[in-house]
This record gives sequence, C-alpha cells and structure tokens, in this order.
Amino acid sequence: MIPHVSGVEVVCDLTRGEVVCDLTRGEVVCDLTRGEVVCDLTRGEVVCDLTRGEVVCDLTRGEVVCDLTRGEVVCDLTRGEVVCDLTRGEVVCDLTRGEVVCDLTRGEVVCDLTRGEVVCDLTRGEVVCDLGCGEMGRFDCLGVRGRFETSGVRGRFETSGVRGRFETSGVRGRFETSGVRGRFETSGVRGRFETSGVRGRFETSGARGRFETSGARGGFETSGARGGFETSGARGGFETSGARGGFETSGARGGFETSGARGGFETSGARGGFETSGARGGFETSGARGGFETSGARGGFETSGARGGFETSGARGGFETSGARGGFETSGARGGFETSGARGGFETSGARGGFETSGAKGGFETSGAKGGFETSGAKGGFETSGAKGGFETSGAKGGFETSGAKGGFETSGAKGGFETSGAKGGFETSGAKGRFETSGAKGGFETSGAKGGFETSGAKGGFETSGAKGRFETSGAKGRFETSGAKGRFETSGAKGRFETSGAKGRFETSGAKGRFETSGVKGRFETSGVKGRFETSGVKGPRG
Repeated sequence: MIPHVSGVEVVCDLTRGEVVCDLTRGEVVCDLTRGEVVCDLTRGEVVCDLTRGEVVCDLTRGEVVCDLTRGEVVCDLTRGEVVCDLTRGEVVCDLTRGEVVCDLTRGEVVCDLTRGEVVCDLTRGEVVCDLGCGEMGRFDCLGVRGRFETSGVRGRFETSGVRGRFETSGVRGRFETSGVRGRFETSGVRGRFETSGVRGRFETSGARGRFETSGARGGFETSGARGGFETSGARGGFETSGARGGFETSGARGGFETSGARGGFETSGARGGFETSGARGGFETSGARGGFETSGARGGFETSGARGGFETSGARGGFETSGARGGFETSGARGGFETSGARGGFETSGARGGFETSGAKGGFETSGAKGGFETSGAKGGFETSGAKGGFETSGAKGGFETSGAKGGFETSGAKGGFETSGAKGGFETSGAKGRFETSGAKGGFETSGAKGGFETSGAKGGFETSGAKGRFETSGAKGRFETSGAKGRFETSGAKGRFETSGAKGRFETSGAKGRFETSGVKGRFETSGVKGRFETSGVKGPRG
C-alpha cells in the first residue's frame, strides 16, 4: 500500500517489515529485516544500522558517527571534528585545526587554536594560553570576561566569567564554556554547543540541525525543520524532545520518528520503537528511563529527567550528571562526567569543582559506590563488573551487556534482540507482545494499545501509533501528529503546522509554561525553557531568546 500525500511518499511493505518514506526527498528508509534505518534529510543523512548497533549521521558532511559497538561517537563538523571515544573516556575536537582536545581519562581539556593554544588542565583547574604567533589572537585574562579571539572571521574563545565563548570557524562557531550560557557554534549556519545553563546544546548544522542537549530539550537533533536524535524532554534516548520528532524513542512516544517535513516512524505510546526496556527507553536497557541508560533508575548515557540529553542536572549542566538524572550518568543519583554537588559539568572552580575525583560523587571516579566511568564497585558506568554499570559486560542490568536478564543489546537472557526485556519492547524477538507485529486490532507495525501504529487506510491513517490521541494524519489539508497528552498535535501542512506534544497545551513545549515550536511556513518558533524564550528557526537566521 502506497499512500501518496502531496509528494510525500510513504511506502510500506509489511511482508518485508520495510517502511520507506520519502518526505520530499527528506528520505526515511527503514529495512526492518536488517534492523536498519536510513534517513537522508536532503543529504543531512542519518544512517542507523542496528545490526551493528551503529548510528551514522552526515549533516551535509558535518558528520556525526556513532558506533555503539565500541561506545564511540565521532563527529566531523566540516572537519571541525569532534571525536569522542567513550571506551577511553576521551573527547577530541579539531576545529579546522583550532583543536580542542579533551582527554577525560586525565580530566584534561587541550585547545590549539591554530597554535594560539589554550590548554586547560582541569585536574589542576588551570588555563594556559600560548598565543604563539598570535598577532590576530587576543587573550584578555580578566576575571569576568577573558576572551581569546584567534583568527578566521570570528573565532573567539572567551573562557571565564559568565559568557566565555569560542568562535572558531565558518560563520559563527562559538564555544561558550562557562557561566550560564556556553555554546559551541562550529560550522554550517549556526551549530552550537552550549554545555550548561538551562539551554546548552550542540547544534551541528544544516539549516538548523542541532545536537541540543540540555534544558528540557537536547541532543542530536539533525533535520532541516527540526531534528532527530534529540534526546530531551522528560524522555530518553535519541528522542527529539517531548514527544516529538526524529529518532524519538521514549516518553509516551518512541522510536525512530523522523519528523521534519513531518516524517513518522514514531512508534510509541507507552511502547516505543527501538525502546527496549523499562517504562521509557530508547536504546534504554534498564531502569526507568533514558536512552542509552544502563543502570539503576538513571544510568549512563541517560537523557531523561527534566533536562535530558548529555546535560543532566543542576542549574548549569553541560556534561553535568548530578542531581536526579544523569547524562553520561552511570550509577546512583550522580556519576559520569559529573563532578560534584548540584552543578558540575566541566565546572572547575567555585563551590563545585569539576572533574572532582574523590568524595562520594566524583566524575571519572574509578572506585567507590558512585563513579562515572567507574570500573568497579556496584554501580559504575562503563563498569565492567558489578551489578549495574553502563556498557557493563556482566551483571544483571548493564547497557551493552551480553548476559544477564535485562541488558539492552544483550544477546542472551530471557528475551534477546535489541531489547530483551519488558513486555513490549521494540525489536523484541520474544515475549508476549513483540514489536513490529503485523496483526492485532489495527494491523501493521502496531505494537500494543488500542490504536496501533502504521495504519494506512481510512480517512486519516498513517503512522498512528498508540495512546488515546496521537496520530499522524497524512492526508487532507491538515495532517497532524498528535502524540500524547490531551491536546498535542503536529499539523504538517498549510501555513502554520505545529507540533503540540504533551501536557495540556504546549506546542513543542518542553518545559516552563509557554514555549512552542512552529516549524512550517516562515515562522517556526522554539520557546525552550523558563516561561518565554523562543527559537525561531525559519529563514536563514532564527533569533534565540
């Protein structure tokens, strides 16, 4: 059956477990026989081969490559590379050779700005600046405003105080590191890597692609109109916030939803596609939430909570994992890339040291009860033994664990196959409900609940998944994607189109009282946190409030 909606092809061959969706060439291709999802968003490709646990994303060559078999994330932002080898706890970033190298095993951040070096050894809370030939560089070592303008069109590295930023290449590239805002705009039009505050995000490119991580938003949002691989909201893993688009896995939504023009392949409800265990998941393996969550109720690579997506807690975020939820959090209530207290996140001084290794909380603590990247004890992330760890290889819960009863991507135990536990799982190969079942009340990619998914007939049809409302009506003049809550809808056509998701009203409202994300036409507004703030995404620019 091939519904064709205004040039937005949806092809579904259930005999092969295949869904192919061309959203005016913002292709979404999914071959479920291979566990593969391939998405070309006008060549801002997102390719995911689940048989290898691999996610590859080329954002017009601002590549984000994630090989989950190695726990590795590699990102080339038009050669403003960000390379993260999680097996070594290492983050390396080459910004057109304005290198930022961070070896987390040593708690070290090293930045070579075309040899106008800024070297920061967080183990000593030290910032060293060697301008080399620096005629074009400046380092103002003033307590509140230190700024390192290096070269290129804008490149600037403000390091201290409230604003510090690092504009490196391209049009804007900026790396605000401390204070409340920090962001890293690298290439493309705006891409930014805000690490802290209520906003922090790593937008990588495209017209708007972003790797937004904190606030109530976050992570790997890639698509033109709006991303996939967004993680935040109160949901997890490769979710695109709230209950929205692109590779959304959790909340009451779920998995490999690819919106933008407004792709679907949303599968959720209380079920989720590629959701594997717990109540929410998204490459979640245990506990209650999070994508890439591995332990306890929070775990490593967890994206859930009020502030998902590599951010995690406190008022400052940015690889901060403390508080009630963790991003790269591995155990207990804190852990992973966390550093201390309620703030953490590469914070190196003040009341909450960064890369603090001792005490009960430390980031990169290798022993004790809590650590992130902890190798022993009862909880650690990237722990290789014990009962809970993320990327742990044994025990009862771990992510990427290969044995035990629960693990995600676990190959043995009771359920097996890209989720292996719970009653509902996506790509669950056994158990009572197995996802991607073609029978039931509504047929076709329906997993559970009263409505089922991927209904292709009727007046509305298409990618309707679960819950009481949620639906992706692809025909008519309005077409909407209601997902959860009492109202939320995603009207994709006409001049307005909006994506209300959860709560009683919110349009792409993720936190606070207002916020909305109108994606179509010339407006599109993304109010993020607090009561007002907005992100107008259309046109070439998009004011941020």
